[in-house]
Amino acid sequence: MGPPSVPVRERWADCDYASEYDRLARYVAESPDGVPVPVAAAVGEVVDDPSETDRRRARRFYREFDDLFRVFEPTSMVAVPVAESDDPDKKYDYENRETDPDLVWVEPQDGASPSIASIGNSDTADSDGAEPPSHDDLPRERAASFLSSMPWLTSDRQRALLLRYFADHNRLHGRGDGGTDEDAGRVVETAAGTVTVGDRFTSSAQAAETVESLDENLAGLRAVAVDDGVETLTHVSLTLPREAVDSPVDSVETLGAAIEALHARWRRPKQDGSRNRPGEVPPHVIVVEAQGDLTAHAHIVYAGRPQPEDDLKAEWGEIVDAPPWKPPQVSVESVSVDDAAAVERLFGYFGETARDLERLAAMSADRLEGHADDLVARTAPDEVRRLARLALLFATESRIVRATPGLRDAADADPDGDESDGTRTSESLARPLSTGEYNWKSARSGARVPPQSGDSGPASFTVPSPRRPKGVATRDRPPPVRQGPP
Repeated sequence: MGPPSVPVRERWADCDYASEYDRLARYVAESPDGVPVPVAAAVGEVVDDPSETDRRRARRFYREFDDLFRVFEPTSMVAVPVAESDDPDKKYDYENRETDPDLVWVEPQDGASPSIASIGNSDTADSDGAEPPSHDDLPRERAASFLSSMPWLTSDRQRALLLRYFADHNRLHGRGDGGTDEDAGRVVETAAGTVTVGDRFTSSAQAAETVESLDENLAGLRAVAVDDGVETLTHVSLTLPREAVDSPVDSVETLGAAIEALHARWRRPKQDGSRNRPGEVPPHVIVVEAQGDLTAHAHIVYAGRPQPEDDLKAEWGEIVDAPPWKPPQVSVESVSVDDAAAVERLFGYFGETARDLERLAAMSADRLEGHADDLVARTAPDEVRRLARLALLFATESRIVRATPGLRDAADADPDGDESDGTRTSESLARPLSTGEYNWKSARSGARVPPQSGDSGPASFTVPSPRRPKGVATRDRPPPVRQGPP
């Protein structure tokens, strides 16, 4: 290695892969000090369709210049449950396995980021007309790449990086002070593409529309239940074990496919008489959130009781392909439509993520950076960690609210939920949605749900296809949602 006084870029300028090394260095430098990034993700951002040789070369590069980079290579053994145990004193049999050697992480050495940043971040095409390097991607794309490169979120340092992506997104939208909408609609040209200023993550007005949409859909659901004489609202929480998905980004698709499969079962008549199925999907409102590890889960409130709890748990366990030692979880709670206090508590719980979105949209970029620093220093309160969960919706462009069509109209027709006008009933709303309700195949090819006011739309989970970082392969596992008839 050359002495530190040599300009950083010149230390590998004569190498055959000098341009590649520039970009690898810049990718790590853009991560704040103390926040590691996966080497595989860095290579995927720099090399088109990378091979294992490309990944090994990157690891050698980061190790060689160890005054600039710190590399973490896991070598510890972990106990992995492999089967239920025949031993009455043990629940599972375990097997010691070495942690995945491909999960290598790298971060800048203390104080090295400014030196690496001196390399510059090209915002023009190369001399040969090539596109700008992919480290110029928009913050949303960087977040999607990051959340596609790991099985789940594990540390406050990673949460800090996600908040810094939000800060960059805020600045990109010209909203350095946050919380205003004066520039909404203005078009900004960047190296990575065109950005229209003002979205739900930077505009207080648009974030408020999400809260309004959720409130109106929930009010409409209660009005429909009252009109139709339904006595209860049923809150169902559906979770995916993180072991059942490849990454947080993949969990959004897996969750949608699983809910589609559950609703498809409900529409079919009973086959063997062993389970009670409603024969239709009752009117409902779905809220998609991220758990602490950023695996997606759903809260759904239905008009009525669609299925006995034991049958629902059995259905969900059959649909989600999870390891036997970590089955998918289902919780069910019913409240009386006439119990105003209980309904208010339930609807308030559904609104937590939407309110977090309002808080995020009102924050300045500098305040987000400060919260990121607090996370690294381990002084951040839990409400800051909750903000980092919004990065899953940010990266996948997924909605928070999905609802049966017509519920907002029902709320307008009967705002108090105490009169029946004969126009909106659970019978008229509990119909199958359009063909391809959860069209995940189209989502993978980039299909999008048409824009809806207030972040909500039909109960469809179609989202833009998240970009998995090149070089980060999907783990070899069966499909997370079982195929074939129930």
